[in-house]
Amino acid sequence: MEHLCFYGGRVMTLDGRINQIKRQINERTQHPFLDRFIEKPDIDEDKIRILALMFEENGEYGDALQCITAVMLMQMALDMHDFVDNADFSQPLRQRQLSVLAGDYYSSQYYCLLSEAGAFSMIRSLARGIRLLNEEKVRLVQGTWQWPQFIHLIEKIEASLIIALADFLHLSDWVPFIQSYFAYKRILKEKNTWQSGRPSSFLRPLFHADMVKKSEFLARCDEFLLVLKERLEALMRQASGNHHIFHAFDPIWKAQDEVAPNSLAGEGF
Repeated sequence: MEHLCFYGGRVMTLDGRINQIKRQINERTQHPFLDRFIEKPDIDEDKIRILALMFEENGEYGDALQCITAVMLMQMALDMHDFVDNADFSQPLRQRQLSVLAGDYYSSQYYCLLSEAGAFSMIRSLARGIRLLNEEKVRLVQGTWQWPQFIHLIEKIEASLIIALADFLHLSDWVPFIQSYFAYKRILKEKNTWQSGRPSSFLRPLFHADMVKKSEFLARCDEFLLVLKERLEALMRQASGNHHIFHAFDPIWKAQDEVAPNSLAGEGF
């Protein structure tokens, strides 16, 4: 199904909007000095897609592309700060300092864009999501939680920013899908990176502090993925009558499910 919307006086497809937002993100994160020394975080196209469709569903913001670009810049700022592991002294000090600087630079672009759009109430709403996200990251790294709490922690870390925007846009019915989908995607990514011997910055601080957690995570990650898979499949069945939510998540969930481990393979919807 092709999504068509008016932006800036012209019709744009969903893919067109995603590509334009990615271009704006790349333009806003360009820095001749920083780009020489640091690697930028990946841009999550699934998050752009969901944000674009949320604004489309709400229909009240003519400057949606600018707002989405800003939210994704804040996401990149938070991801960039994840690259800094204060417990890993093998990381050059300059690299850590520049990663922090880059994260601060990206977040300044976030505030600039939303201020230009006059979206001050949105800034306040998103600030609550950012605060919750950072609190849960600290809790994750401290490692004082029990494994049954792990999925909840990942849901909060991966989705709090988008959920804050969903609440602001009066789209609370999107929240269970956002939480479960992006938690599933994160856990699957972490499983694949750690099993392939390429440690990720996301869980590295936790595993440096407690190596037992690493082996326990790898032993349990399929269990977590199965819980989230079953939850998502149930949500999708319930949403089959909700045109907007179903068509927002159905394509990306099917694509994600295709790369899931064989032990989790299912029939789909």
